[in-house]
This record gives sequence, C-alpha cells and structure tokens, in this order.
Amino acid sequence: MEQESPKFYYRAYFPGPRSIKSIIKIIAILILLAGLLYLGVVAYYWATSEEGKKKISHAFEGMKRYLFWYSEQLERAKKIGESGWGTELNKSSTIRGLVFKDFKLVGSKRIPPGTPITLKYEIELKNYEKEIFPQFYCSMPYEDIKGEIIPKNPIISPYGRTNVRCLISKTENLSGKEEIVGGFTFPIEQEAKIDVFITTSRIFERLKGEDFFRHFGIDVSKPIRVTYNGEPIEISIGVTDTEQPVIIGEGYTPFVGIILRNMWDGKLINITEIRLYLPDGIEIDSELSKNPSVVCPFVKASQLRGFTEYVAPNDILESLKFEGGKEVINFECFLKIPENIVVGPYLKKMYIVKASYVYGPKEKKEYVTIEK
Repeated sequence: MEQESPKFYYRAYFPGPRSIKSIIKIIAILILLAGLLYLGVVAYYWATSEEGKKKISHAFEGMKRYLFWYSEQLERAKKIGESGWGTELNKSSTIRGLVFKDFKLVGSKRIPPGTPITLKYEIELKNYEKEIFPQFYCSMPYEDIKGEIIPKNPIISPYGRTNVRCLISKTENLSGKEEIVGGFTFPIEQEAKIDVFITTSRIFERLKGEDFFRHFGIDVSKPIRVTYNGEPIEISIGVTDTEQPVIIGEGYTPFVGIILRNMWDGKLINITEIRLYLPDGIEIDSELSKNPSVVCPFVKASQLRGFTEYVAPNDILESLKFEGGKEVINFECFLKIPENIVVGPYLKKMYIVKASYVYGPKEKKEYVTIEK
C-alpha cells in the first residue's frame, strides 16, 4: 500500500490579514516603549547633570513667581468684589439697548459711475421697553460726501420694525474703491439702586470682628451690589471701601460713590442728566464735598416722599470729559448721617441713581468699487 505524502498547510506557516495587523501593532508598541525608555534614560542623565539642575531650578522659580502673581490677582479680585463697588449681572438680560449688528450694501459691490448707493442698517432692540429715537448717519469720509437717511426720523420700537437705509446719490465723479462709514447714536434712560445697612460705631465695635449680618440674622447675598441689566453703561454704587454696613459716629465719614463703566464696544457721547436720591435724614455734606464739582456734581433739587433728590447741573455735565475705555467717570460725595437716625442695632435704606445719556455703538464700514 502506497503511503500518502504529508500535506502542506499554508495557514500554519503564513498568518492571515488579521494576524498580520496584530503583529504590526505589537511591533509598533515595542518600538514606542523602547523610544520612551531611551528618552527616559536621556532625561535622567540630563536632569542629574549640572546644566539640567540649573534649568529645572529656573523652571521651578518661574512657576513659583507665576503662582505668587496669580494668588495676588485673586486676592485683589476678592477685595474688589467684597467692596460692593461692582454690580450683579441680571442673567435674564445680558444686553439692553439698540444693537448695531451690520451695515451692508444693497446690490452689487461693483457699480458704474452715477449709480446710487444704498446701504441697510441691521439693528436690533434688546430688552428695552421704550421707543428709541436714534440719530443715524453715513458718509464717504474721503470724498466728504454725506448720505441721506431714509426715513428721515426713524423710530425704533419694541412693538414694531423700522427699516433704515443710507442713500448716497452723487457718484458721477467717483471711481475706484470707496469707503462708506455708517453709525448712529441713541438716548437711553437707566436706574441703579442699592440696599444700604447703617449702624453706629458703638454697636459695630461691640461685635469685636464678628460678622455683622450673621450676628443680627440679616439674610442678604454678599457683597450687596447694584443689579446690572446689560445696558451700554454699567452704573455701580459704593457706600464703603470694604463691605457693608455703613458705620457712623466719631472717626467715621460716610460717603456715596458712583462709577459709570462703558460695557459695550462704543462710546458715551454725553450725560444729559444724572440724579441721586438719598433717604430722608441723609444729605450731602457740602462743607466736605465742596459740591457741585466734577467730583461731587450734585445740588439739592427737591424733597420727595421718603427721599431728597439731588441733580447735577448742566454746566458740570458739559465739562465732563469722556476718554473711552471701561471706566468712564467716577463721582464721590461725603454724607451727613446723624447717629440718632439709627433706631435699634441698624437701619436699612436705599440709595438710587437715575441717569440719561447718549451712546454711540462702534461705527461700521462698507466698501464699494466704482468702475468706469
């Protein structure tokens, strides 16, 4: 009987595609581990060398300096926050006023001479319940050509929409690429108010460092701040250099401070009116404040129910300079608060500031090419 020759099994000696991929992966991992081991050995000997030790020491010093700087900034932020001079953002209203979204050409960006140029303003009224009467403008600044606003006196209302256009008719003598600038200014009215807790030095010093609000069971969110609703100008009111309460008595001088900060991307054109309302029994100390001035601009205007109204005269407002940036202007007035106004351990009152001003969002530019 003839003996059968042994068969050759191909797959026993040559793995399939999946096995080949697995082997490649294993080889890649081994190469990576060998590379990491090599780098680790190099790093070890470098770190233990004189040069390596110096480099590592310098790196740690730099890190320590950064951490020290960062802790200082946190402490500074904490102090500013505790002072009550900031505001609390009303999360339901992040922007309030007339927003300039865009300034666009209607039609082609390339036109023949003599073709009228029309541009549209894309605007949006956000979280504002009153009508606004903005002053729109547009021009070709390099040609000294002013555009016509259509309609002439647009009214922006929360209950309707107004389409605003810039029309430049005289283009016969123009050629090449031309710049067109558009913008507007608008008036806005705003109110800021803050709760103020007043106590006497005798009562406060008796606490010997214990938290005033905790001791008297006063449930407030600290720091006590003005609510900011997203207007172009943030109005903050401060009544102490640290945190409340306001302390009155020998060795203490109460005050009220007002800061206006530019929160949008535009410019405060002017303040048309600013009024301060102080509770009955509290008044500006004219002898210390030397009011009216650019520091304390208020004079007594009238006596209202529960409040004394102070107003800034027009000549003072007209003398104010607005340089731009975040902090626009800072007012501060010393106050007279008699000790006998506090009945019991403390007195809770409210200070109110009302301001009217004209604001201009950042201008926008558009370009058109006039081809002959």
